[in-house]
Amino acid sequence: MLKDKESVLTAKASELDSKAGELNKVEGVLKDKESALTSKASALDSRETELKKAEKTMHQKASAPDTGETDHEKTKSKGGKAQQKTDTGASQATKEEAIQALEDSFGTKVVVATEAEKDDLKEVKGVGPFIEEKLNKLGIYTFEQVSQFDDQLVEQVTIAIAFFPGRIQRDDWVGQAKKLHQAKLEKA
Repeated sequence: MLKDKESVLTAKASELDSKAGELNKVEGVLKDKESALTSKASALDSRETELKKAEKTMHQKASAPDTGETDHEKTKSKGGKAQQKTDTGASQATKEEAIQALEDSFGTKVVVATEAEKDDLKEVKGVGPFIEEKLNKLGIYTFEQVSQFDDQLVEQVTIAIAFFPGRIQRDDWVGQAKKLHQAKLEKA
C-alpha cells in the first residue's frame, strides 16, 4: 500500500512538474509580449511628442501676421529655400483656416449637400476631374452650392483647393453654376 501511495505521489509530482514547465513557457511568452508592448508604447510616446511639436509650430505659424505677399513673393524677397519651408507651413495653416471657414459656411451661406445629390461639376468650364474631386472632399457637390459662392467663399475655395488665384472668377464658375442649376430645376 505504501508503494501505491508512492506511485500516486510520483505521478502527481510529475504532473506538477509538467504544469510548471508549461507555466514557465507561458511566462516567457508573456514577457516577450510585454517587451514588445513596451517598445510600441515608447514609439507611440515619441510620435505623440513629434505631433505636439508640429501642432505647436502650426499654431504659431497660423497666428503670424499676414503680410499680403504670396508664398512666391515671400520666398523671392527673403532669399530662397530656407524661407520657402516656413511659407509652406504658413500656407498649410491658411489652407486649414480656409477649409474651416468653408465648413462654417455650410447651412448659412451655402446649402448643405451630400454625395448622393452630386452634380457633374466638370460641366463648369475650368473644373476638371481633379478639381471636382477636391471640391467634393470639401463637401461641395452641387451646382447650387457653387452658385451661392460670394467673393469671400471664392477666395476660401481657391486657398483650400490650392487653385490659381482669380481663376474661379475668370472662368465665372458662379455664373455657370447658376445657369446649370436653373437648367437642372427646369428638367425636374
